[in-house]
Amino acid sequence: MCGIIGIVNSPTVQFDIYNGLLTLQHRGQESAGILTTDGRDVFIHRGAGLVKDIYNAEILHTFKGTSGIGQVRYPTVGSGAKREDRSWEENIKIIQRNAQPSYDHTPGIATVHNGNIVNYWPLRDELRKLHRYPHSDGDVDIINKVFACVLEEKSEEWNITPEVIFDSLRKVMTEKLKGSYSAISVLQEVGMIAYRDPHGIRPFMIGEKEVQIGNKRGKSYGFASETVALDALGYKKVRDILPGEVIYIPKGGEPISKVVVSDQGPAHCFFEWIYFSRPSSSIENKNVYVVRLNLGRELAKIIEEKGIEVDIVTPVPDTSRPTALNLARKLGKPYIEIFDKNRYSQRSFILPTPEARKAEIKLKLTPIIYEIRKQRILVVDDSIVRGPTSKKVAEILRESGAEEVHFAIACPPITNRCYLGIDMVSESELIAGRFHRNVERIRKEIGADSLTYLPIENMRDSIGIGDNLCTGCLTGRYPIAVSEKEKLLFEKCRFEDMGQTFIDGY
Repeated sequence: MCGIIGIVNSPTVQFDIYNGLLTLQHRGQESAGILTTDGRDVFIHRGAGLVKDIYNAEILHTFKGTSGIGQVRYPTVGSGAKREDRSWEENIKIIQRNAQPSYDHTPGIATVHNGNIVNYWPLRDELRKLHRYPHSDGDVDIINKVFACVLEEKSEEWNITPEVIFDSLRKVMTEKLKGSYSAISVLQEVGMIAYRDPHGIRPFMIGEKEVQIGNKRGKSYGFASETVALDALGYKKVRDILPGEVIYIPKGGEPISKVVVSDQGPAHCFFEWIYFSRPSSSIENKNVYVVRLNLGRELAKIIEEKGIEVDIVTPVPDTSRPTALNLARKLGKPYIEIFDKNRYSQRSFILPTPEARKAEIKLKLTPIIYEIRKQRILVVDDSIVRGPTSKKVAEILRESGAEEVHFAIACPPITNRCYLGIDMVSESELIAGRFHRNVERIRKEIGADSLTYLPIENMRDSIGIGDNLCTGCLTGRYPIAVSEKEKLLFEKCRFEDMGQTFIDGY
């Protein structure tokens, strides 16, 4: 769920990347990094924490060049979780080591990515046999090295042409990488390359604008995880990058694109519209805010069919606000904001440890004090992943005098872990997985009077791109085949990342 950005041909590239990362901060809060190039040398600075805390004017002025890449990290493979068995200093060093961009001096290649490589561990072992040793625990390091190896194999004396790049990434996508990835690579003294996995699982788009560099007018190009970053920087979105597409912008040149893998079918992550992305963003030409309004419309139908009577509709801020608003309209009930969200809190779902998530929930939501005694309240949320937030919301409302607490959830039960970019380590930590989709048991666990999940068909109708969605965490059916051995290895290694004991089964 990381946020990535790449800028080509901008006189203020480091400031553009910095501001772009600020708009993408919701996608990752563990670390951030920026790399720029002047066409010959590269300049890089990475750190742990939030973008605004890592960079200041003095640091930003050390960057040179007119092109560059940046990333805000949400950890999956190579977690930088602040573990209790390590000192604070050790934790920060590991987070900084795993921060992106990943950069190799030989052959001069840097990469940022959003996604998750399922076969990370076999690829790491394969690279070590070639004496290509990873310098971090993150999968972007593997992507960077695999791409470099294939480029060297395909090119003669490092003669990098568009066809060499396209042939190399065709091999990388079909024979090497297994998973999700929207990625941007900088080839030192060559140019920038953006590429998206053959299913287009994670979002990715390209924009352009007119710029003035010196006495010359020209075009600047921007790549980003969400349109909100392009909009903020004045770029007009050109389009979403296609699944399996590669876009190469040679130094001083124009974009050259090719779909190098075209037969695997799109499978865009539904969670982008439900939870991850900013409401002002558009993904696959579907505005996130409009989709969330549609979710409210569909939820209202289900609530009416079930005959649930309520007095107040309230959202769990922030992502469920549009859904709750339209649901209230359709039901003819008052929409009231009961919870005040601390705008400086982090998104509890994306925090790396259960302890961090529990602490954040306490800081995040505070009830607005007014009379809700003896009211029947319908709480609208985008999803229930692990369950503590929903349980806490119900407790707060009952303590404030609510007579009944009902929940309406804008997606189906999340029962399976994700291998493609969302940090869901095990079914045992997912409340719907732990209770085997038994809605009644989940209802009792969170302390609700009723619990309504939106059926998957209604969710698809709300998003509006048909069956071109990845719903693996809902159904257990993934666009990429994941073997039982890979599943167990993935879970075992992720538990070890976080300093927890792996237990096979639950």
